[in-house]
Amino acid sequence: MGEASLLDALPAAAFICSAQRELTAANDLFAELLGHAAPQLQGLPLAQLGEATLAGGDAMDAVLAGQLRACSFGMRFLRADQQLVWCAVSMRQVDAGGSAALLALVRDASADQVGEMVLQTVDEGFILLDEQFRILQINAEALRIDGRPREQILGRPHWEVWPGSEDLQIGAAYRKAMTERAHVRIEQVYPHLGQDIWVEARAYPFQDKLAVFYRDITERKRAERALAESEASFRTITKAMPQIVWPTLPNGYHDYFNERWYEYTGWSAGSGDGNAWIGLYHPDDIERTMRRWRYSLDTGEPCEIEYRMRHHSGEYRWNLGRALPLRDHTGAIIRWMGTCTDIHEQVTIKAALQDTQSRLTVALEAAQIGTWRWDIAAGTIRGDRNFTSMLVLPDEETQPFVRMLASLHPDDSAAVKATISSSIATGEPYLQVFRVLRPDGMVRHIQGRATVQLDAGARPVSMSGAVVDITQQVAAEEARRLSESRFRTIVDSDLIGIIEFRHDGTLIKANDAFLKMVGLTREDFDAHGLSWRDATPPEWLPLDWAALESLKLTGIMQPFEKEYFRRDGSRVPVFIGATSFQGTYSEGIAYILDISELKKAQRALEASEQTFRTLADNIPQLAWMAGPDGNIYWYNRSWFDYTGTTLEQVQGYGWESVHHPDHVERVKAHYHQAIVVEQRVWEDTFPLRGANGEYRWFLSRAVPVRDHEGHILRWLGTNTDVTVQREAEEALKNADRRKDDFLALLAHELRNPLAPISTAAQLLKLGAQNPDNIRRSSEIIDRQVKHMRDLVNDIMDVSRVTRGLASVNKEEVDVGSVLDSAIEPTRPLIDSRKHTLHTSMPARGALVLGDRTRLVQVVANLLNNSAKYTPPGGTIRLTAEADAGSVRIAVADNGQGMDENLLPRVFELFAQAERTPDRAEGGLGLGLALVKSIVELHDGTISAHSEGPGTGSSFVMTLPLLRETP
Repeated sequence: MGEASLLDALPAAAFICSAQRELTAANDLFAELLGHAAPQLQGLPLAQLGEATLAGGDAMDAVLAGQLRACSFGMRFLRADQQLVWCAVSMRQVDAGGSAALLALVRDASADQVGEMVLQTVDEGFILLDEQFRILQINAEALRIDGRPREQILGRPHWEVWPGSEDLQIGAAYRKAMTERAHVRIEQVYPHLGQDIWVEARAYPFQDKLAVFYRDITERKRAERALAESEASFRTITKAMPQIVWPTLPNGYHDYFNERWYEYTGWSAGSGDGNAWIGLYHPDDIERTMRRWRYSLDTGEPCEIEYRMRHHSGEYRWNLGRALPLRDHTGAIIRWMGTCTDIHEQVTIKAALQDTQSRLTVALEAAQIGTWRWDIAAGTIRGDRNFTSMLVLPDEETQPFVRMLASLHPDDSAAVKATISSSIATGEPYLQVFRVLRPDGMVRHIQGRATVQLDAGARPVSMSGAVVDITQQVAAEEARRLSESRFRTIVDSDLIGIIEFRHDGTLIKANDAFLKMVGLTREDFDAHGLSWRDATPPEWLPLDWAALESLKLTGIMQPFEKEYFRRDGSRVPVFIGATSFQGTYSEGIAYILDISELKKAQRALEASEQTFRTLADNIPQLAWMAGPDGNIYWYNRSWFDYTGTTLEQVQGYGWESVHHPDHVERVKAHYHQAIVVEQRVWEDTFPLRGANGEYRWFLSRAVPVRDHEGHILRWLGTNTDVTVQREAEEALKNADRRKDDFLALLAHELRNPLAPISTAAQLLKLGAQNPDNIRRSSEIIDRQVKHMRDLVNDIMDVSRVTRGLASVNKEEVDVGSVLDSAIEPTRPLIDSRKHTLHTSMPARGALVLGDRTRLVQVVANLLNNSAKYTPPGGTIRLTAEADAGSVRIAVADNGQGMDENLLPRVFELFAQAERTPDRAEGGLGLGLALVKSIVELHDGTISAHSEGPGTGSSFVMTLPLLRETP
């Protein structure tokens, strides 16, 4: 029997919800109780339908965990009509297809059973207010929170019981809930009985009343404030730490260094992110260091290695690098936490100690201890080679005593003189440690011993002694002291919790940082102690036992993530690692890191990422994101809709597949140079193939997203369709080019008449007594001037028309007379080229409203155009026919025709067909543009037609018909 059938067989309202508290099934009785249809409820979160008491929520968790067999509690459900219904709910665990689920039986407990429900919500305060906000009912938990007896509260207005609450936000919220019959929730602090109390209140309209549930959240608020203060302290301590601290992403990408890094390296903020830090390593150490680091990244094992790193002074200094993985509850690594500790002095000391040991062995074998004898009277000192070497003296057998004093450190010279003088005066042995400043700037620590020799009269005559270089011992002692100081600083700081424990669970010692994590004071811990078992939630104990077994076997507990109970019952997520004390397996030390903020940041990052993707999927541009290396790993929905690709096809550099072959290599090179090499904003324009196979032009741009230190985290890019814009730009370029061609042609056309005019003028000068020469010269000048005047008139005509300055004097015009008048001026050109003109006029007179002169100009231009572009002996046809409401005038020829490039722009300014030798007088390309403008001034249309070169052309003009006359 399925879930739905099982529920329908029950005689009560019932539903089944998953472990995630989502309804998987509900019967009709439960749906009717909430005013819904049963299918509408499936898949809804339980929290969307109602609210359980706090005890109820905990009880559900306990039933799912198997800690309780069943539970009962009160719950407020919200009906479809927005009314509140009070219910008693009983739950038990059932098996739902191999997964644990909850079967709930629901009983309506509203109306007269409200009192019973109030008693069931014993974990929250409850008051019932009437329309005047008088308190009709209050439960025991509310009385406990308030601290006054019931009789001092019942029947009195809320504002009187809690003076001042009327003017607080909680008062406004109650009035809104009562007036608008809306549910409200608010957190409010108010003074009560001498202290501030925080409450969380939820008000629900109930019939004509207001039911208010609230609980004391003062401790929670205090804990939140304490947590914020703790975080501030943590940040301060991190900044104060002497070590370099750095976390990385799971893949080893460094995204943060503390201030010590920048002080140590001298680099600017953010310059070490990613893998840039490798540039600081000594060339001889890079390969082995990176090999060890990659091994840890691959295996998840902690990393520890010594290497040399360049100090801001330029010196390569030895550092100890350590890194530990931080894991989530599944064991997956979510971060690496690392430190760099300058151990240069320790390494130097270690090397020096080795060298000293070697020299000491040789000295013991050869008795080469630095020895010396000072002749007090002569003021000379004699020392062996070891002595002169230690004090940086010339390799001479005898030398002035003052020279030895001069080799001492300036700050120690006076003290050495005083001690020697005291020994001479008292006869006591000389014993002193002093420093020698070497020429290379290094300081050596020397221990000197000597005794005073007396003559027969007990007067000091000489001093003999030995010197030992103790520089290594001094450095070692300083290193030990520094190491102990650093460790004590970490223990005493709030940076990390440290505990000493026994394997039975007892905590022997705990620093303040750990006690603060779990909400204990030092007094509590000293008085009552603590067991890590008691502080660990039950579900974490198995993981604890496994880690403890590993500790017993290996002496090391690998770091892992878990939770501790705080004193107030809340939980704190931590990252813990431990080791046993040397020589024992019953006690050890553990290091605990509070990762509460890390968890919160992870949740915030996930929410932010979801918001961004939703926004990006709803913009019209194609959008994408790439890593710092330029590999694209995400596209928005618009990209996939346009290209018809999938993420698998285009991730990384797969986007090449939708680029035009003529552009892809250029785009790739520019993209790599800008994104990977120069790390600057990238912008380019190129075509992309759509899902339909068509290429469209896109303006593409990518900007870097940087962290707070300026390092690139990712690239955000967009592709904007600029196809229409490019076509418009191309059209503008073509028009500009045609204008330039026109100006060149105009200059040519205006220059042509000048030659015959100039020749005629010369003939006039020479032919003053010859009337025939004068007449011919005058005719030439007159003809050429007329040609130039016609050119200028055409230009001025076009200028007036295109600027809207031309006017037409409209009157009734007979179409037939217009055609006759247009033929007359064109007849000479037609006859000269031996063309045949066929005409076909309307059967009856067709009248239009227009400017007769302009219409004659239009038809004449069309006839002249056909005559020019038709080879000699061609045929031209002029026809006119009237139909319903318009007259159609056509000029057709069998001339050279027009190709597909000229035809769409034949009516544009300066547009011309290619000139041929037989029509060198082709004109300026203004005629047809002028024709189109004049026709449009008459509310008419004109179109051009041609089947291609050599097939002839036709022009058809249509004008509104005024009427036809018999």
